[in-house]
Amino acid sequence: MNCLIEALGLGLPGNGTIPAVDARRRKLAYEAGRRILTLLKNNICPRDIYTIDAIHNALTVDVALGGSTNSVLHLMAVAHEAGIDFQLPLVNEISKKTPTLCKIRPAGQYHVEDLDRAGGIPAVMHELKGLLKLDVKTVNEKNYQ
Repeated sequence: MNCLIEALGLGLPGNGTIPAVDARRRKLAYEAGRRILTLLKNNICPRDIYTIDAIHNALTVDVALGGSTNSVLHLMAVAHEAGIDFQLPLVNEISKKTPTLCKIRPAGQYHVEDLDRAGGIPAVMHELKGLLKLDVKTVNEKNYQ
């Protein structure tokens, strides 16, 4: 789910894959605090970022990482709370189009640390660029484009 938070645009790049014991995690935590203050100042809330297009991106990344029914349940629950009409056919549509690029444990042999060394979620999203909705707001207050 932490990888999907990044793909949703609700987490900074690296949020999903940098190991807890890595020095980059402390720097990322500091930057996250700075971003929160900027977002508050600019009156940007999570519901401004969590949209059906952001969900589309998160599902696409999830499938590329091996897929998880648990991810679908969480994304649907938050969508329901946010008043977003997220229907299961979207999961089927994305699954049919999206290649599995790697399988992260427990579905496969690779660990999140391996994904981090390979470039993390930004690298996965780069590979999926033609399948993603790039005109979405992120915590960086800019689109993926």
